[in-house]
Amino acid sequence: MEDCHAGRAEKLQRLNLLRRAVPNTSKSSLQGILEHIAEHGLPELSNRKQMTQAAEQHLQSQSTYGPLTYEHNFIKTDGSQVAVPLVNFHSLLAASVNLNGSFYNSFKAAMQLHGSDIDKPWNLLLYSDECLPANALGRAAKKCWVVYCSFKELGRSALSHTQHWLLLAVVRTSIVATLEGHMGQVMRVIMEQIFCSTVASPLVGLLLPGPAGEQHRLFWTMGYWVQDGASQKINFGLKGDSGSNYCLKCANQITFLLNSDDDSDNAVLKTVAKSELVLTTDSEALASFDRLRDRKDKVSVAEFEQWEQCTGWSYTAFGILSSQLLRPWLKPCTQYVHDYMHGMCSNGCLNIAMYLVLEHLAAEGFPSWTSMETYLALWHFPAALQKVGHLASLFTAGKVDSYRKACKVKITASEVLCIYPILQYHVQRLEIRHGSSPQRLAFLHVCRMMDLLAATQFTGTLTGQDLDQCAEAILRSFKAANWSDYCVKKFHWLLHYGDEYNVHSLLLPCWCMERKHKEITLVATRIQNLKSFEKSVLTEVLSLQLHNMEQMLKQEAALEHLSKAPQKLVAWLKQHLGLHSKEIFSSKKAVLKGGGLASVGDVVLLTNGNTWTAGKILLHFGIGLETWSLVASFKLLLYDSKTGTAKWQETDTCDLCASA
Repeated sequence: MEDCHAGRAEKLQRLNLLRRAVPNTSKSSLQGILEHIAEHGLPELSNRKQMTQAAEQHLQSQSTYGPLTYEHNFIKTDGSQVAVPLVNFHSLLAASVNLNGSFYNSFKAAMQLHGSDIDKPWNLLLYSDECLPANALGRAAKKCWVVYCSFKELGRSALSHTQHWLLLAVVRTSIVATLEGHMGQVMRVIMEQIFCSTVASPLVGLLLPGPAGEQHRLFWTMGYWVQDGASQKINFGLKGDSGSNYCLKCANQITFLLNSDDDSDNAVLKTVAKSELVLTTDSEALASFDRLRDRKDKVSVAEFEQWEQCTGWSYTAFGILSSQLLRPWLKPCTQYVHDYMHGMCSNGCLNIAMYLVLEHLAAEGFPSWTSMETYLALWHFPAALQKVGHLASLFTAGKVDSYRKACKVKITASEVLCIYPILQYHVQRLEIRHGSSPQRLAFLHVCRMMDLLAATQFTGTLTGQDLDQCAEAILRSFKAANWSDYCVKKFHWLLHYGDEYNVHSLLLPCWCMERKHKEITLVATRIQNLKSFEKSVLTEVLSLQLHNMEQMLKQEAALEHLSKAPQKLVAWLKQHLGLHSKEIFSSKKAVLKGGGLASVGDVVLLTNGNTWTAGKILLHFGIGLETWSLVASFKLLLYDSKTGTAKWQETDTCDLCASA
């Protein structure tokens, strides 16, 4: 026995010596490295230069329609040029389909469902945004713009996974700031490569070889942009908040600054009904830009600036709308789609509404701000949401002071998504006990809009008219509550969600793309040589992305990690459930079909198609390809349809459920 303990002690110290002798890395990373070496052996090459060469060789092998990356000379404001590497869209798409992995499976399923021909082209989705690698409080030398793309036909579920968004560009913000047209020029070059290349045409179709040697021909068109408001403004060359007409989709929308405020972010709107909007057509928007372009160099600089102010355009000869090659593909008003993640949860309508209702409750004598910290601590969240953070700590005295100063609850979009249903429930209970008030009703309308927007992922559950009606209810109720002065421009977005949903049948929030930024920041933070920053980031991230695409996403419910079930569990399953197998696995978490996680200890709703019940997950186990969960059943005591809540009682019975 002593020899056994001595042997284990020696092994532990060898492992500890390895951890201390190499540069610092997480335990999980080192575990993954050691497990890979144990399975595949030690690579013969190991230095940094060889790692770079290996990544470059990986990319060079993917050149179906030319090199995977290429350089383009961009025009700077001083007339000089700067070379920036970009990604070859056609070769990257061919490589993604050719790999037998998650992207190919989603692509193949979409092809079988939708097909693709000249009359039924796929809809390309483009996304651009800034991300900040390294220390957010330090120098922003690595702050960069990124561009991703995907296709609407892949479906909402597939578009929720980062590996289904293809990287097209990484350009430092410091370089973009020197370009004519800024990011508009970058997007123009990328789009011209996608739609106007001499190598491949969306009208003829792109031939994409599959992993089994089959051929797919893809036709595509421009679907729409998925971005926050600032990125949309830069892409289209809009003046945005500083223009008299701030909304591309409307011909009659202006905002008002209150109390001689000179900060355009504080401008508010007065429109409360969809019928008050004068909507702009695609042809009218393009004609407006062309009229502005024709006045360039024909009028004085001051007069031209006035025209820009009135029309809402910020003219540049290097932007997307200035490209005659792209005109057949551009429908500015149709393709401008507001992202409801930013509109509602990122300094958006919910952030403002949460602040206003808590202030209102405090004015009514309720300890709203002081009780939030205690109240949130009472709630039990699913394990998958615990990574969001300790929500109760968001309402300490110091943070509440900052919220009051900003006139909004300054928390992240993920935190808003977790907190708003709890505050919604709290306000609903107050409405039942103390009667209705215009302020509480206004807040509940905003919560309902968030509920409806989240439900758009389920086909057939609602229409654009439902969104329009809710948007008008919000604006009317804010006026009745004397909150109109808080209706910043994101409240105007509410009136466009319905049209955009009717046209595109898919409102796509930016949650997934924001997560994908982590792949960029993970690589970019470690790169120290800024002379070849863009090339280095593209090489590393593209190689990682192609590797990830070869991995299979779980299409059906499955255990997150396969571990041999403990003998006690095996014996218990045999005794109580009559299960006999030598291959029984267990895991604390199960990946559900929709991509969510269900963890041991979570309370879940269960349905057999006709009735609902609830329970707490006790364990997950798998036998072969089947995944099962043992759930402690609850008994329904009360259901309140007004608040959508139920009261349950724990029981001594358990149910065995197939994970779905």
